[in-house]
Amino acid sequence: DLSKNFKVHLGIYTENFNISWLASTTNWDIKTPTLEATFFHGSYKHMLCHPDAWATIDGIDSTIDAKHLAAYSPWNDEQTIMKRYYWQAQHNMAVMGTKQFILSCIWGNVWGVPLFIKANPHDIDILIEREKEFWWHVENKIKPLALEEPIEAPDIPIDDMRIIDMEGNNEWSAHAASFLENINSS
Repeated sequence: DLSKNFKVHLGIYTENFNISWLASTTNWDIKTPTLEATFFHGSYKHMLCHPDAWATIDGIDSTIDAKHLAAYSPWNDEQTIMKRYYWQAQHNMAVMGTKQFILSCIWGNVWGVPLFIKANPHDIDILIEREKEFWWHVENKIKPLALEEPIEAPDIPIDDMRIIDMEGNNEWSAHAASFLENINSS
């Protein structure tokens, strides 16, 4: 029961703002579903998802998920977050028929760059088989056995280049001036 979980409700409350901000900073033509829209896989009705948004970006159909994450946590890095949501990404792409999943993250009160996860057909096939096995247990009311070895999400390449507006940042200006003064001092 997540009805009294603050973090869950904060994430739900900020989803619309997150998607709206993403649209305004990227100029992507982002589509949002109606409230509580549910999408089902074309072949497996037990596979469904509730995407926060979707768009076609550079010709690639993309599913978008908004996250509001803790600012100062041990897991506060892009690679860990991408691995944490990797299987959700593969599931949602399988259901939506998209080739790309975008995590739009707010880190505490800081906006993050969008994180991209590509569809992996091999991993989607594995996931579908696991979900079919699990659903068999649900339909037959038989408790599934624990997996001997969970499947790890792979490391995902990250474009770590950032454009940062340093206008008005006195510390950066001082360091830049010091660098320029000392560039030929070696």
